[in-house]
Amino acid sequence: ERKKQMQKSKLPLNSLCKTVFLFIGLFFCSFNLFAAEANSNFSRSIIVTSPKLGRLEQKAVSVLQEEVQKRTGILLETSKVWPKKARPVIAIGLETQIQNFAGSFTRPGQKETPGKEGFQLFLKAGISPVIVVSGHDPRGVFYGVGKLLRELTLKNGSITAPGKDRKSV
Repeated sequence: ERKKQMQKSKLPLNSLCKTVFLFIGLFFCSFNLFAAEANSNFSRSIIVTSPKLGRLEQKAVSVLQEEVQKRTGILLETSKVWPKKARPVIAIGLETQIQNFAGSFTRPGQKETPGKEGFQLFLKAGISPVIVVSGHDPRGVFYGVGKLLRELTLKNGSITAPGKDRKSV
């Protein structure tokens, strides 16, 4: 008789455990969905550069294109002018030149400026997100592109960047 009472008491506990696990599973699934929405998609982006790129800046752009293509199968095209149609942009250049082609995305009037071989990375999220890699000198551009490659999520057919507007120095 005692065994029957124990079996009856276990039944609600099993149902309770299943319900708790179901809610935990739903919570984590919905969390992952929201996290995916927070990422900015750069799969159809274009690289915009200064018309006057030095050898090392050109190498940085080539490295970005090659690494992205190797990891995703996507070849990013380059341009010397900002696209007229809304689309994701990765702007790369020296801080002395970048405002000429990236305009308001360069955040003029910044108090922090990187020193020798330094760079700044900006992400402007939205429907047509923008990443700006601004180097203090050619090596800064190169190092900034390296940091960008570490920050991007590169999967087969997909290039994403972590969601919100942010800056990295």
